[in-house]
Amino acid sequence: MYYAPHDAPGGICLAYADDLNGPWIEYDDNPLIAREWSPHFSVSHVSSAHALWIEEENRMFLWFHGENTATRYASSRDGIHFDYEDVAVQASQFDRISEASYARVFNDPSPDRDGYVMLLMGNQQGQRKIFMARSPDAREWETDPDPVFQAPDPEAPQTSSPWLWHWNDRLFVLAHAPYSDGSYGIYAMETNPELTEFRYAGNVLESTEDEPRVAAPALIEADGVIYLFYEGGRRLNCHIGLAVAPAE
Repeated sequence: MYYAPHDAPGGICLAYADDLNGPWIEYDDNPLIAREWSPHFSVSHVSSAHALWIEEENRMFLWFHGENTATRYASSRDGIHFDYEDVAVQASQFDRISEASYARVFNDPSPDRDGYVMLLMGNQQGQRKIFMARSPDAREWETDPDPVFQAPDPEAPQTSSPWLWHWNDRLFVLAHAPYSDGSYGIYAMETNPELTEFRYAGNVLESTEDEPRVAAPALIEADGVIYLFYEGGRRLNCHIGLAVAPAE
């Protein structure tokens, strides 16, 4: 599990477990990636780690932001020791956005494409929306300048941390957003394989009085169970939570 605190200095950290239910053990030599990596960058913080194994390179790619205007990536053969690669995308590649961060990368679900799709948060004049980029090799990205969707509550137009999810021959993107009453939820948008149409499909996990914020969903299915890891609690003072559901 790759994770990070957000406020400065941040830092991409690693924990490991023999079972998805835990217990999780923190790696002794965290952070794996710090906010200063000479001669490549020196920033206030790095955060929002997302890892994907790139089969054709036999390497793991790990994306992260720092500053919020840029999503960077590094690669590794063992998941612990990383080589810096480059900036993957930056805010200037999209239409009128000041942030390009919280990126997640997946195999492109379109049957007409071989490659990868990146979903990320863009701050467009104060409203955070979900944007997209595509790549044949997970290195060079062609960006869609316009947002693909935004939060379902028009009175709380902030959303982030999109996760692409296949379930029962259907395709969804999960993300989190606040509601107009100040509470938080993780919701689902159903989409098509080309990622050109999005329909609000309902809420997946709601905040509670004891956990006033749920955010940053990450899903894994194993042994007939769906594991939803998420950020729980107030922003900048929170924990990693786990919710489970039977896959059927």
